[in-house]
Amino acid sequence: MRLLEMVESNSKSSDPMRKINIGELLGPSRRQIHDLVIAAFGSSLCFALPLISATKGISCCLNLTLEPRRCSSWIRVVGVRVQIRLVEFFVLSALAVTSEVARASTDACPGNPNALGTSRVLTISPGEFKGIGSMQYKQTLPLNDHEVVITFDDGPLPPYSNIILDTLASQCVKATYFLIGRMAHEYPSIVRRIYNAGHSIGTHTENHPLALQKLPLQRVASEVETGVASVDVALGDPKALSPFFRIPGLARNDAIDNYLSSKSLVTWSADVVADDWFRHISAKAIVQRAMRRLEEKGRGILLLHDIHPATATALPMLLQQLKTRGFHVVQVVATGDRPKFLPDQVASPAAEKTGWPTVLRTKRF
Repeated sequence: MRLLEMVESNSKSSDPMRKINIGELLGPSRRQIHDLVIAAFGSSLCFALPLISATKGISCCLNLTLEPRRCSSWIRVVGVRVQIRLVEFFVLSALAVTSEVARASTDACPGNPNALGTSRVLTISPGEFKGIGSMQYKQTLPLNDHEVVITFDDGPLPPYSNIILDTLASQCVKATYFLIGRMAHEYPSIVRRIYNAGHSIGTHTENHPLALQKLPLQRVASEVETGVASVDVALGDPKALSPFFRIPGLARNDAIDNYLSSKSLVTWSADVVADDWFRHISAKAIVQRAMRRLEEKGRGILLLHDIHPATATALPMLLQQLKTRGFHVVQVVATGDRPKFLPDQVASPAAEKTGWPTVLRTKRF
């Protein structure tokens, strides 16, 4: 009744354009309805409203601030009754819908409402893309301004891979991993953890040869195919592996590119690197280089490594800088069906090692 009385009072006012605040109309407990409706449906609604007891109907555009506009002439009280009840019905119905949207948004990153998050998912197929990344190819991913795809090479390697996974989870950020076959063989539980966390997994050869472009093509094929097989075994389901591949050191040539394409693999280069493989580079320098180059490019595929302590230390700062500077993370997935979850397998003896693992030595990328 409070709602109806206010509208009837407004209809008798000498100023028919007097603004009625939706907070007054619906009471303090429902003042958030306005923002929810605005967010979901825009600022105004237009619909035809027949007036009861009137000889003609009128078409009204109702602004969701509830500032009535002059329709065709004037609105009788009985018409206002119908009008406001329709509006009240619409607003309360909208609340049910938009509250669900708001709940989903809040739950998008449980425990961290200020998380960077993952803004969208980009699905690609080998038929669309052969080689991507402007550092080496004419084609790259179709990203919007200030969108970034985060990628990690050379893992998995504890404890750094696990630290990085924890950081990504805390910010609800999804990435793409390019795993080395022998590392996946040694640490299959981490491989499955990466997958079950929702990240995309590609491959990066079996042994990470530093000059792949100098090897005979038969040796290249062996490195690629053995690496794929090792990661398949670690995952426990070949459908879980994405047809993504990154050449170690980005040491490409046409023969390698053609071979990878013949295997229906999308070859990834990068748009931006952060030099995190440099010896003695600091976490601060990694963040500075990544952000400066991303700002210069405006968007792109960012290449990082999850085997270095400096990268693990830099990642929380980097994600914060991405959010502060208005960047949005895009996850890239391959077409096709993939399992939603991979069950744990019996750990291999290598996965139970307690000694300090050997860090892969790479000259570049």
